[in-house]
Amino acid sequence: ERTWKPFNPILGETFTLKLGKEGEESGGEYLAEQVSHHPPIGAAHAETPLWSYDIVSCPKSKFLGNSLEVYPVGRTRIKYKTTGEELSLVPPTCKAYNLVIGRLWVDTFGDMV
Repeated sequence: ERTWKPFNPILGETFTLKLGKEGEESGGEYLAEQVSHHPPIGAAHAETPLWSYDIVSCPKSKFLGNSLEVYPVGRTRIKYKTTGEELSLVPPTCKAYNLVIGRLWVDTFGDMV
């Protein structure tokens, strides 16, 4: 169990994860890279025999005094190899309220297309 800060790569550093049980045929692989620092852009790819997953993420944010809005810019693609079905997703906007004063709460709004 990870009890310290999450993985925070430097520019060009990659993170690779083998999926599946140790000693068995690979269940798949996951690869992520920090592509740009300013603006922050991350890219990742995961693939198994049944599906593949790609994401390019470049979040934009706006600080509004006591709140913070995060606008996800980029794309997420999931492809099912058995059916050929492909999903393209854009996550909704997220806003954190009462960062300085009051009880902190988070809301997501918009469509997940």
